[in-house]
Amino acid sequence: MKNFKVYKSSAGSGKTYTLALNFICLSLLGAKANDVDYYKRILAITFTNKASSEMKERVLYYLRTLSLKEDIDNILEFILLQTKLSKEEVFKLSNQVFSHVLHNYSDLNILTIDKFTYKIVKTFASDLGLTNNFELELDSNKIIKPAIASFFDRITENDKELVNVLLEYSSQKIIDGSSNNIEDDLESFAKQFFGEENLNDNLSLKEYIKLKDQLINFKKASTLKVQALRLRALNLFNQFQLTKSHFLRGTYYTFITKKLLSKKYADWIPSHSLLKNIKDNKWYSEKLDENLKNSVENSKPSLINIIDDLLQVLKEHISVHEALKKIYPNIVINELKTEVKNFKKQENLEHISEFNKRIHNLITLQSSTFIYERLGERFNHFLIDEFQDTSLLQWQNLLPIITDSIDFGKSIIVGDGKQSIYRFRGGEVQQFQNLPKIFKSEHLLNSKEWENKLNYHYDVEDLIYNFRSKKEIIKFNNLFFEKIKYCLSNDLQGLYLQDKLEGTRGHSQDDSFAESGGYVELDLFEGEDWRHEIMSKIFNEISVLNKENNYDFKDIAILCNSKSDVQAITKYLNGKSIPVVSAEGLLVSNSKEVNFLIAFLNIILKPSNQIAQAHIISYLHFVGVIDGDLGSLYKNIKVEGLLSVLEKNNFSLSLNSLLNLSLYEIICKLIEIFNFSEDPFLNSFNDIVHVYSKKNLNSLSDFLVWWELMKDKKYVTINDSTNAVKVLTIHKSKGLAYNIVFIPFEWRKRNKNEIWVDNPGCLPKELNRYLINENKNLAYSFFKDQVQDEQNLSLLDNVNKLYVAMTRAKDRLYIYSKSVNKDKSNLHQLNGLLGYFSNNYPIFAGDKKEVKTNCSIEEVNYFNLINTEKQEWRNVISLKNSALDIWDIENNDSQKDWGTLLHLVLSKIQYLKDKEVVLNSVLSKGMCSLKQFPKLRNEINDILLDKEVRKFFSSEWRVVNEKEILMQDGTTLIPDRLLFKKGKVVIIDYKTGEYRGHHKDQILNYSSALKQMGYNKIDCYLIYTKMTNKIMKI
Repeated sequence: MKNFKVYKSSAGSGKTYTLALNFICLSLLGAKANDVDYYKRILAITFTNKASSEMKERVLYYLRTLSLKEDIDNILEFILLQTKLSKEEVFKLSNQVFSHVLHNYSDLNILTIDKFTYKIVKTFASDLGLTNNFELELDSNKIIKPAIASFFDRITENDKELVNVLLEYSSQKIIDGSSNNIEDDLESFAKQFFGEENLNDNLSLKEYIKLKDQLINFKKASTLKVQALRLRALNLFNQFQLTKSHFLRGTYYTFITKKLLSKKYADWIPSHSLLKNIKDNKWYSEKLDENLKNSVENSKPSLINIIDDLLQVLKEHISVHEALKKIYPNIVINELKTEVKNFKKQENLEHISEFNKRIHNLITLQSSTFIYERLGERFNHFLIDEFQDTSLLQWQNLLPIITDSIDFGKSIIVGDGKQSIYRFRGGEVQQFQNLPKIFKSEHLLNSKEWENKLNYHYDVEDLIYNFRSKKEIIKFNNLFFEKIKYCLSNDLQGLYLQDKLEGTRGHSQDDSFAESGGYVELDLFEGEDWRHEIMSKIFNEISVLNKENNYDFKDIAILCNSKSDVQAITKYLNGKSIPVVSAEGLLVSNSKEVNFLIAFLNIILKPSNQIAQAHIISYLHFVGVIDGDLGSLYKNIKVEGLLSVLEKNNFSLSLNSLLNLSLYEIICKLIEIFNFSEDPFLNSFNDIVHVYSKKNLNSLSDFLVWWELMKDKKYVTINDSTNAVKVLTIHKSKGLAYNIVFIPFEWRKRNKNEIWVDNPGCLPKELNRYLINENKNLAYSFFKDQVQDEQNLSLLDNVNKLYVAMTRAKDRLYIYSKSVNKDKSNLHQLNGLLGYFSNNYPIFAGDKKEVKTNCSIEEVNYFNLINTEKQEWRNVISLKNSALDIWDIENNDSQKDWGTLLHLVLSKIQYLKDKEVVLNSVLSKGMCSLKQFPKLRNEINDILLDKEVRKFFSSEWRVVNEKEILMQDGTTLIPDRLLFKKGKVVIIDYKTGEYRGHHKDQILNYSSALKQMGYNKIDCYLIYTKMTNKIMKI
């Protein structure tokens, strides 16, 4: 029996579905063998918490469905085929397993790879030299930023060598045309410490200086070799009396006599035409005199040898030159690495990324029996999701226990190499591509044994069907990548190629189960203002889709290559009054008001802070609160002080008074003094300060340090159901799907082209790896092959990124980019890939007039950045301790709990079709006990079977459940259910008790609030869950 099952999938083919059902199949077969808790011996590994939660929920939902002797999503057919159990056995065993899981939920081993790695590290802590009380840190910035601060603190006049290194480094950056600010570089360098690649062993600063001098000497020596070759050539010219006229267009002669005299090594590289002429044996013009031809022919072997020798010397010279050019960053990295190490030791911190490296040598040398004994549990099956994103060390650390388990139980891997876009995090797509071989296994002691086992049990299956996209999109994507795959290097095309031996189809998907229809549009834009034209085109298309094709804004996603593109298009659409949701666009620190408050906190802490003073005055001048020339205002601050200047402009405040307040009160007071209008950014910042204050001391300095670390991770929180266009990066879209997808712009290549390369042998052996700048001259260096491999993988990253983006679309796909000059096309840019696909644009496929079916006509919860009337916070904030404030339920505890549960279920049901899903979800999440479930199900059925009630749960309505309405006086109203259709609004409120007079007043208050929002056609209904006549119109 083949026990190492590998599913090679494509986008939308049901990877999570397949893995969840395999988990259930293995659990049921274990239960069949009288081991109802067999699921405890199955370990399912995902790569994100979200994926882990989704898989747990799906496993429980499917088990619950089967335990009720029901089927959904064809799960029964899959399980019957895989297990060979009868239908009745599946239902019975599912009920047993489901019940056991509910009572032992913590034993359901579906977790992230990081959590499992952490579990191993804790087990082997003493072997790894870790203290038992070490603190796990997930955020590398919390280690990097303090370490950098400590690094700068070290720089004093006494440490002249380090000062000189930093000055030389800054000078080199200026020569290269970069900013001389090195702080951003330090952060970038420090992040490399948290990857899996082995950086160089620590050398002392003096050793690095010595190594630099060594490289300089190497470079001088190779320069002398070049000049010696030039002299050799000149001697040949004299010997055979050769002049410029002897050679074809004089190229060879000019190269020797002039180019080799240049101080720039790039001029020493023979031109492509010169090398081609030598290869093609074209040395002179056919019209040349025969005697002159003979002179060239006689000297030709020696002339060829000179070029060959030159190319060999250049290999060494260019390699040394490029390594030397980056020696100062190497030194800085080394010093910074020491600071990071010291900081971690001082704080007893360990970063999650360190664990794989720490356990690698320990785990890969141990037997599986020893590992299991230490873990205290044994797994018979491993299920790994998104294997293409697994790093080298992560996979190799699992190999001892996986290769042990497949001798007696099935392990399953699911992945899609075409969706490998996390190489920068250590994901190795070639690892997936090479299975069952073990990629880069030379150093593994047991690699042959493990590889033989994997090979013996290897069983591959292709998930060929696309269940996500409509037919036209599937067909176009198949056609597109059928051609695009040939731009990849031969060794990487396999991800997209059909493999007849394995029976896999590569990129091509079967659309047999797909819905008919779909639309695709690709276009390229010319002119200098092409970016603006693309944004204008997207705006126009969105307007048409919303007004004529019946799509909601929330059906639309714009997938960008970079955060800057996200911000640009978010700003543009906001300016056009299109509701937009974007994490990058909703960064709290993007708010000018928030940054003003941070600056003022710095002033409270240190009144002489000139940067903060300038920020405050600049903001107040920008918003028109303070008049005058900025230069004069800055001078006034220096003479009179900031508080004096503010007081003259009617802002009176005392820093001492502010210092006596709590952190949260300071923020509220500043908002009041400077009369800020509240907006989502300020409100979110207030929430952030409030949460921080509850968890930490009210230290102003501590908060400012914390904010500096966290400001790039704090966003305005928006409900997922908000009717707004989603704008996000392609990386964040992975695993998601949207009805309509736009992919814009040209995908500029990253500014930094720095890469790490292995020492080719010609460089000082003190360093195993060197940092270099990627450039075309490296084709003549010892780094040629390594650089070419990196370029090939970088191109694959781009092709895969485009694949991910294009396969997010369900109904419609639009790609807009800059027109491409074929002679200058760059395959690392979007328009380069489009140019490779076709020369003729625009391209259309499908029916553009196709409209969305089952659509909502009315939508109320648009997201707009609107100001609200400011309230005194002490009068606004109140705590609700009971559900009685919202729901009308009886006072005794059991009735109260039951009423709360009933309302919870009704609040989650939008349409009748949602009933079973919601009930099962409530049960699987432990919100309802098994004993309560039959009663809950009966009562919900009783309510929804009522003819008058049912009509309010049909799909013709746009439903909004339990949305807060914030009134002008600061109070909050929460109607149970709002229905919208063709300008009409229906308000529904559930009541679990008897009729009471205030029920009518309550629902009429809701009606009044909606009228203030502009709705005039309003009907109000009370639904009494326990009464025979359940519905009452008000």
